[in-house]
Amino acid sequence: MKLRIAATVILTSAMLVGAQDIISAKAGYLNYQQGRSRTDHRHIQEGETFASEASRSEILLTPGTFLRLDRQAEISMIASSLVRPAFELITGTVNMEVAEVPRDSQIAMTWKDKTFVFRHKGLFRFDASDENLVVSVYEGRLDLPGNLTLKKGQRVEVRPDGLSTVAKFDRKALDSFDLWSSARTYQVSNASMRTASAYSGRQRSSLWAYSSFLGGYTFLPYSYCYSPWGYAYYSPRTVFVFTQPGYGQPDSRGFSGAGSGMSSRGYNSSGGGAISGTPLVGGSSGGGSAPTMSTSPPAPHTPSPSTGSRPVQQ
Repeated sequence: MKLRIAATVILTSAMLVGAQDIISAKAGYLNYQQGRSRTDHRHIQEGETFASEASRSEILLTPGTFLRLDRQAEISMIASSLVRPAFELITGTVNMEVAEVPRDSQIAMTWKDKTFVFRHKGLFRFDASDENLVVSVYEGRLDLPGNLTLKKGQRVEVRPDGLSTVAKFDRKALDSFDLWSSARTYQVSNASMRTASAYSGRQRSSLWAYSSFLGGYTFLPYSYCYSPWGYAYYSPRTVFVFTQPGYGQPDSRGFSGAGSGMSSRGYNSSGGGAISGTPLVGGSSGGGSAPTMSTSPPAPHTPSPSTGSRPVQQ
């Protein structure tokens, strides 16, 4: 599907219910910072260096691609084109959740003199220091410099003088940053369902859409897709179909098995109410203040999307 910028991102807020609007045709939007006010949300400009410092952050690139930064991570925005965004990873740990790769788009990340281009859906983690970069593929595959493809469950160390031997790793061994990323995806998925249910305009392709419930932007695919974490993203065209009983049962897709965001058995949502096979449009979509993300660390809990279990915010 083509990324038709004019048709999808330059729209009026009248097309959404509850004074929602569409993000501008520009990548690099700081959608969330842990412990910070939503008034701090802004676009990171080309050439600007951004450091997450003591908070974790989420930056939006092409529709369906989330760049998440752990504490003390630092990046520089190279290009803010919505079709061809690019950034440099300077130091720290980041992950890339790529739920959709629009046709004719190119997402690029550089580290020192190495460039990584994301051509496939997946979940990728990068741990950077001054001396090396550890690349881990949790889902999907990633083409590395030197005509090497890293597959699911594989890890490699990138050094200025070359690459280490490809090794396997345990994808279920998640740290607090992984758990936070999964929990964040859960909330964005929840907001996607609510926003798609309330959408009243004509959607021509995938887009970022504002959610008062989330207090930021969520992802509305053109049709329907799963996050690599296993949670669903909803389209206004299909939300009332895929939230009916019988749909959304766990299967083999997704990082830990899909269906965690839409099990017909239902679950309690973070914004109140319960999802039991029927899309919710409630919460604060009527213009009230959205619930804020928790900043206090709860008890650790490993996400289990295949059983409908909700990961915690760390």
